Amino acid sequence: MIISNKHQFIYFFSIGNTATRSMQTLMSEFHDDPDISVNFSAIPEIEKYVNDFGVLQNYKKPSQKIFLEREVTPRYLKGLFTNLGRGEDFEKYKKYATVRHPFQLIASIARSNHLGYIIDWRHFGECLRIVEHQWRAHGYDPVTLSRGQYKAYLEIGGEQMIDKFLRMEKLKDDISETFQFIDTNKLKHFRHDYNTEYRTAWQREVGEGIIDIWQEDFKRFNYSFSSDGGFK
Repeated sequence: MIISNKHQFIYFFSIGNTATRSMQTLMSEFHDDPDISVNFSAIPEIEKYVNDFGVLQNYKKPSQKIFLEREVTPRYLKGLFTNLGRGEDFEKYKKYATVRHPFQLIASIARSNHLGYIIDWRHFGECLRIVEHQWRAHGYDPVTLSRGQYKAYLEIGGEQMIDKFLRMEKLKDDISETFQFIDTNKLKHFRHDYNTEYRTAWQREVGEGIIDIWQEDFKRFNYSFSSDGGFK
């Protein structure tokens, strides 16, 4: 999560494996909130990335008394801003998030957790379990990835809370277009082997199931149904 009062934007990382480490590090120099910081204690390696390649001191200000998980959702942060008497800021600031092709998102989670190269129903279910219960259920507003990425960024009533989604597949271009003051040459990728992910094979019925379950993601983010790495 990045809150820039100077540039009046908030960047959310509510869904993992969508370049969250890369974006947290790249955009850390713009986090300037006097009240809110990020709790890095659960994942010290990310704190090290930000320290080595970003601006860690922006999360160490004495005035910052509220420490949130990186994956906080817009719904939760809106409530927090309101409780702090800053509800107008939340409404005024532009809000952004990174998304990823559903097939590649699941493949990435599989690679991260060594579940093999063939994605079957068991592996797919395990990926969702890992994301929902081990990583994303941080106690504030648990994200249910089984409903897709798009629904993590909606109000309870279904209204979209994000002004613009940046697609991971063309992240540099989207960053340059959206944040002209950011040097995209500083963007670094951590942990991902993109060649491996693109070689991931899928059981056909799993791929078709993802298309059926997450059709809102395909439609809203303009993703093709064919970018699947090849059904088996």
